[in-house]
Amino acid sequence: MPYKKLFIWVEGPDDIRFFEAVIQPKLNDQYNYVKVFPYAELSPKLRKAFINSQRSEKADIIFSGDKNSSPCVTKRKETFINNSLSLIEDQIIVVVHEIESWYLAGVTKRDMVKKQLSSTDDVTKEQFNDLIPDKYESRTEYMVEMLKKFSIDQARAKNKSFEYFANKYLTA
Repeated sequence: MPYKKLFIWVEGPDDIRFFEAVIQPKLNDQYNYVKVFPYAELSPKLRKAFINSQRSEKADIIFSGDKNSSPCVTKRKETFINNSLSLIEDQIIVVVHEIESWYLAGVTKRDMVKKQLSSTDDVTKEQFNDLIPDKYESRTEYMVEMLKKFSIDQARAKNKSFEYFANKYLTA
């Protein structure tokens, strides 16, 4: 089997934590090297240079970004492509709406949220923060605890963008 690399580009610390805890272990069987790579602090010029370097190594690339206030996933993908990132549409995954919705989708313990949700598709950061039980001293502590008991199967059922991602990348 040839040596295979994968670079997963993510926005910031919450995304890094999620992808390293949930996604990277699942992809380690398919790749010899998997690196979660934050891009929020990099200039577009530097991002493009890194992506071009990774592409020259024949590495696979997944570029993840939140939908945020974009009207649709397609428009958000166009924004990433138009920002001169040397990406193609198939390499871009849009998290609807924000990574916090993926965290909530996989929560398996009822006492880990103030209110149970049947779908997390429309959850924003602010709504996520409102669902944090008082027993957690910080948002980060809460997120780390959520990932310890994360269920990929449940997340697929509760979040359409996570289901799309899982169907595309987590089925060997």
